[in-house]
Amino acid sequence: GDRDIAEEILQEAAYLAYKNRRQYRGEAPFSSWIYRIAINAWKKHVTGKNRKKDIVGIVERLSDNEGRSPEEILSGAETGQKLWEIINSLDERYRIPFLLRHVDNLSYVEIGRICDLNENAARVRIYRARHLLRSMIEEDGF
Repeated sequence: GDRDIAEEILQEAAYLAYKNRRQYRGEAPFSSWIYRIAINAWKKHVTGKNRKKDIVGIVERLSDNEGRSPEEILSGAETGQKLWEIINSLDERYRIPFLLRHVDNLSYVEIGRICDLNENAARVRIYRARHLLRSMIEEDGF
């Protein structure tokens, strides 16, 4: 949601791609290799600083149609922050595929390439992430 931060991460990823260009082996599409570098630059940034994401969009994808609306769930800034903390608490093997799918809207095939998984494994990890998030949200009393 912050253009300056996105540009900073993009610049870092471009620098790293140029610096490590000889390491590209051509076994996977070039776009997957670049995306992996960008993900690593993003992870480095996020772990260094706690950044908010599009929480409303994530909650929309997690919430039941019968439950409260995302706006009701996120009625306060502290609630949104708490939800981001819950998402951040997911193990990286679930959090990254989940965010690639639900924030970046990538396909399961693309996620598999980026995370070194096959398509079905990517689907399973995203399913498990949703399940874990639902459980943690319910435990937290959202």
